[in-house]
Amino acid sequence: MRRKTSFLATLALAATTAAMPATAHADATVVSLTTQFDSLSADRVATVTLKAKSPSGITNIAADVSDIANPGGWVPFTTLRFTRVDGTDNDGTWQAEFRSDIENHAGYNRIGVQITTADGATITRATGLTNCYVTSIADFESSPSVIDIDNSAMTLGGRVLRQKHRDAPLEPLSGVTVNGSGGVRTQTGTDGSFRLTSSGFTSAQAYVPMQEPLCPTSRWAPAPTVIKKPMTATAELVAPKPVVTGTQVRIKGHVSRQGLAGPVRVGDVYFQVVRNHGTATAHQVAADRTTADGAIDIAFAADASGPLTVVVADTEWLQGTTAAAGSLEVRHTAKITGFQAGPEPLPYGDPVLASGTLKDGDDEPIAGVPVVLEYSADGKTGWRTMFTATTSGTGQFSMSPRGITRDGYWRTRFAGNATHFPAISWSDYVDVRYRTEIFAFNASPEPAKKGKTITVRGLLHRFIPKESWAPGAAVHIYFKPSGSTTWKQMAVTKTASDGYFKKTFTASKDGTWMAIYKGGATYIKSNAPTDYVDVR
Repeated sequence: MRRKTSFLATLALAATTAAMPATAHADATVVSLTTQFDSLSADRVATVTLKAKSPSGITNIAADVSDIANPGGWVPFTTLRFTRVDGTDNDGTWQAEFRSDIENHAGYNRIGVQITTADGATITRATGLTNCYVTSIADFESSPSVIDIDNSAMTLGGRVLRQKHRDAPLEPLSGVTVNGSGGVRTQTGTDGSFRLTSSGFTSAQAYVPMQEPLCPTSRWAPAPTVIKKPMTATAELVAPKPVVTGTQVRIKGHVSRQGLAGPVRVGDVYFQVVRNHGTATAHQVAADRTTADGAIDIAFAADASGPLTVVVADTEWLQGTTAAAGSLEVRHTAKITGFQAGPEPLPYGDPVLASGTLKDGDDEPIAGVPVVLEYSADGKTGWRTMFTATTSGTGQFSMSPRGITRDGYWRTRFAGNATHFPAISWSDYVDVRYRTEIFAFNASPEPAKKGKTITVRGLLHRFIPKESWAPGAAVHIYFKPSGSTTWKQMAVTKTASDGYFKKTFTASKDGTWMAIYKGGATYIKSNAPTDYVDVR
């Protein structure tokens, strides 16, 4: 008998259907082809049915039956003759019968059909059947009924039988291959019996593959009770505290179980990293499988604070477990932008005005948090808190401590909180100087006669810190003629020991006189009083 390729078996009663539209060149439509074959029938006769429609009419149906010779491909061994059993050549049903030859052509038989229509076109269709004796496994048994990962061997046994037709007795089959789970296999004995053992499976099967002229068959063992052994796990968060949002952090550890000879690492088991495990806010942050040697080594981006737990899933053989990995403290970065302190120079004793905006690393405002204003004489050491303010909804803040009497550096500091890192602004130097003021300013006489003398006088005071006169200070005198917008410096004079100053000019035209002290390293410039003189 020729050796042939194995195919899946049909059931005791097999039917195969092929139906599809006709090709573009033929007018045959709604073509279906089926085979009806009872593997347990004594005569082993198959009936092939063709249904088709054709506007021009079906003129011929040719068919052959082939089996596959290894490696030659499909080889025809008989032809079929179809007879119309219903309808017309335009819309009818045709049938053909043939007796399968299981001795010489066991296995899959392909039936190829060529349909010719009156328009001269042809189309082909194919169907088939599996020609084999029905087999079964009797007296099937399996043991044990309880297994675990260290005692997983399951032994299956039974007898492989053949039935040639429905009324024939069951016959034991000798030398037949029986496959088991995990690739184990054996051969049946003279009475058709077999016995094989599979390990590492929670369910096991005995499978008889197709062996011409035998149909395939199989039996599953009843599911045994699996005693799951517990796993244990260790886990450690490898990360500084706190960390910036988005920082890659790692958890390392391992999963093991107790084996017959001691602890055994468990590889390729699924685990999750869960934040706030067991609470309403639980959230999976990462997942992976252990390495072949049972190691847990997983990296992920830190996104929120909270305790982390490694949750190891159940397997077929093992009970899951958990391990606390530590708590992750995640904060956003913070920054202070647009900080400035002033005015500068700052009048002695006046409040300093400081403002800025507190934002996170994404330039989003940080609202409703305290920000402190700090002072240092040298900008390096001795920083002390001078004022505290709370940021607005837009992250902005402003503050104005009073009574500032010393030069120095100013900065703002956000101490940080549970969600944001601390932040410090740049340092802004503010120069504190004494205020000055010109009193009793006068330009006279008024009106003045043209060509005569005009006297400009006044008193310069300074506040160091109390009011006193300012001797030896340079006072600038300016004049702006009527109708002009430009001031012209006319003279620079110095104050006397009592702070008074006086300067004379020749009257030439109407206009406004002004005096101003421009200040220096210690003093702020004065006010700029004016006086109008009418010259006639």
